[in-house]
This record gives sequence, structure tokens and C-alpha cells, in this order.
Amino acid sequence: MKEKTADQLAYIGGRVVENLEARNAWKAQMRPIWIREGQRLRELREKLDIPRCHIAKKIHVSDGVLYRLERGDAIKRRPLVFAAYQTAIELFLSKRALAVQSFNI
Repeated sequence: MKEKTADQLAYIGGRVVENLEARNAWKAQMRPIWIREGQRLRELREKLDIPRCHIAKKIHVSDGVLYRLERGDAIKRRPLVFAAYQTAIELFLSKRALAVQSFNI
């Protein structure tokens, strides 16, 4: 493999820094949105009296990941975890509705 010159390495290093700065700027821009989304999920979960660890177990992530999601922190696979969290809440709601319905029969 051909060795990279000092100019090539400097160019690569500059691009890495640019990408890091762009990613950090994007995270700062998205943070208020993530905070609102996380608060809404946490409030719904607490209103339904569902422990965070139950949802974490259902969607196969750690409790810490959900904690960071609820706080609005940047997490890996955010869209996937967010969608799974919402689906788990809906699952708990539907199970409760079925239990109430079967009790009322």
C-alpha cells in the first residue's frame, strides 16, 4: 500500500475535523426537538405507571439508552429506538384495554 504524503494526511485530517464540527452543529440544532420528544415519552410512560426498565426489556435496549432518549441526548439508532419505544407504549395500552374489556364482560 502506498504511503500517504503529509499534504494528503493534512487534507484528510481537515475533512475529519469539518465532519465532526458539522455533526456537532447538527446535534446542537436537533437537541431542543429531542428534548421535547423525550419529555413527551417520559410523561406518557409515567402517566401509565410503566417502569422504564419494562420498556427497555421489551425493545431490547438498556435502561440507560432509554434514560438518555428521554433526556434528549444524542443516541445511536435514535429513530429506531424512538419508534420501538412508541410501539411498546402502544402495546402496553392495548394490553390494558383488553384486560379492562375482559373484566367488564
